[in-house]
Amino acid sequence: MRAVAQDRIMAGALGINVPQLFTRVFMLGAWLGGVAGVLVAPLRTLNPAMADNVIIESFRDCL
Repeated sequence: MRAVAQDRIMAGALGINVPQLFTRVFMLGAWLGGVAGVLVAPLRTLNPAMADNVIIESFRDCL
């Protein structure tokens, strides 16, 4: 993946199917995100404003 991200043309010339690789990596990332959500959901209360705490904490360190 790193080689394809840096030089798509050369990776394609070496026989790597670049669009298929990007699609598979995206699918893997989406699947991992979904699994993480399923595993964390029982540990935390789900509500519409749950991201507010994370955003506030992340920007608090920048100030």
